[in-house]
Amino acid sequence: MWYNGRMVTVFDVRDGRFNAWGKAPGDIARILGERFGCRVVQVPNRLPSCGASLFRRIWTRLVWETTRLRFFLRLPRRDFVVLQGHFVFFYRFMGYTFLRRILRLKKCRFCIVVHDLPGHLTGDDFSEYALPSGFVELSERSDGVIVHNPSMLEWFAQRGVDREKLVPLGLFDYLCTARREPVAFSRDVIYAGNISPDKSPFLLQLGEISSVRWLLYGTPSPMYPGAQYMGSFPPDELPSHLKGGFGLVWDGDSVDTCSGGTGEYLLYNNPHKMSLYLASDLPVITWRKAATAPFVEANGVGILVDSLRELPGVLASIDEARYAELAANAAKMGAKLRSGFHTLKAVEHCLAARA
Repeated sequence: MWYNGRMVTVFDVRDGRFNAWGKAPGDIARILGERFGCRVVQVPNRLPSCGASLFRRIWTRLVWETTRLRFFLRLPRRDFVVLQGHFVFFYRFMGYTFLRRILRLKKCRFCIVVHDLPGHLTGDDFSEYALPSGFVELSERSDGVIVHNPSMLEWFAQRGVDREKLVPLGLFDYLCTARREPVAFSRDVIYAGNISPDKSPFLLQLGEISSVRWLLYGTPSPMYPGAQYMGSFPPDELPSHLKGGFGLVWDGDSVDTCSGGTGEYLLYNNPHKMSLYLASDLPVITWRKAATAPFVEANGVGILVDSLRELPGVLASIDEARYAELAANAAKMGAKLRSGFHTLKAVEHCLAARA
């Protein structure tokens, strides 16, 4: 056998109690654990602040090297390793060269799951971003680089990653155990996630579209004109609180289009909130130019708009029968997301690369 039949997933420690920060890598670990008996190796996602003193610099270096040594010792030979994490994890902490050497020494096969593009938190211009050469070199040794969708696949291919290595995920799966009742017909529009005005400034304009009932879930809890705050819940529990209506996948600084760094990121990524809504059996509303728009249209799980100002007319045209059709399609997709369908399909594709 090309490997010893064991699987390990490696990702950085995250606090996901009331946000999606740790939800996606944690769910992937659980899915692979149930299917392959995969075990988890976690590493810190940041180093302690070294400060200016010589003692603190020595202490920081000691923590760094100890963590990498522990990772080396815990990684058995000939495992299949699933590397997860943001580019901060790969580059600033573990280091591409270290990972490449350790995986070679241990004779491990591996794949990489891309959770976010570099610079997504700072609103960089993704069209101008160049991948670190270390990532491209690491990808050459991999059995696959799992990216979000065909748009992100093209982004990586244009930056030197072998197109044959790139595997589109489809959507992030979303595990939840809360008992659900069928969703009720409603024209309410739900937005869940980071609802701070810094992250989602378009929320400040919702009051301009007064004929739509906006329901907000998440943290922190600022008050927005025209919107109702519904509270914050752990990701595994939140689906049981979403009773009906549409889940909104939107970002940026305007209700007119998805503009700005976070808005334009929708051209490339699969927002985790889309998985949340569909796992809750809710149909979705998203930007017509988003990378996920073809998926939404092909599977009939929601509606596409160019501007949120279109929603009063669009929602008024949706009767109970049309909503039931969209919700039924969303429920079919939700069952796949809750079962780990997309994760298993992508990872098994990588496993078969040299079978």
